[in-house]
Amino acid sequence: MATIDWTSVEEAEKENTASSYKLALLEAAKLFEGRMSDERIPGRTPAERLEAVKLHLTRPADVTKAYAFVERLRHGSTGALTKARAKDYVQAFRQGVADLNDLTRQRDSFGAQAKLYWGLVRARQRWLIRALVGLGGFFLLVLFLDGTGIGRGIVDGIVSLVHGFFSWIAVLLAALAAVLLAVIGTAVYLDRRGGTVRGEDE
Repeated sequence: MATIDWTSVEEAEKENTASSYKLALLEAAKLFEGRMSDERIPGRTPAERLEAVKLHLTRPADVTKAYAFVERLRHGSTGALTKARAKDYVQAFRQGVADLNDLTRQRDSFGAQAKLYWGLVRARQRWLIRALVGLGGFFLLVLFLDGTGIGRGIVDGIVSLVHGFFSWIAVLLAALAAVLLAVIGTAVYLDRRGGTVRGEDE
């Protein structure tokens, strides 16, 4: 387990000014990012690694807020930062580093690895998870409606619409395939005819 030197953070906090607290927060964020890199948390960027490790954090929401504020600072934001909020954000990063140190001791367990990669997948594929949840909800609704007379009529109507939609899709694809074949055939014919004409001229 790595020894973390918080001197730069503590020295900045001692100055007790608004700018020094921003510096303390930036330094604390660097230490947290460094620990994530040391632990080889999966992800291409620090933000992705944070998403992956959230399930291991004691204060995931606070660390997320602190990191979001740090990112705004890094991009030139001059948003107000009170001393109380800065102290809380720094403490969130301290706890995050402590949580990563705990992760070191259980890193080889299957459960820890599964939680890391699930966190990463959840971060990267939120749209897919939402789509799957929505699809599951749709099928549950269909099953519920199918048990009632009115619901059965609604289901039949939806099935008819879907069937008609895919029937037209099949027709359109067939038409596009025919047009493509005609274009290719015409191009081949003209190319061969041009070669024949050149041969006759010679």
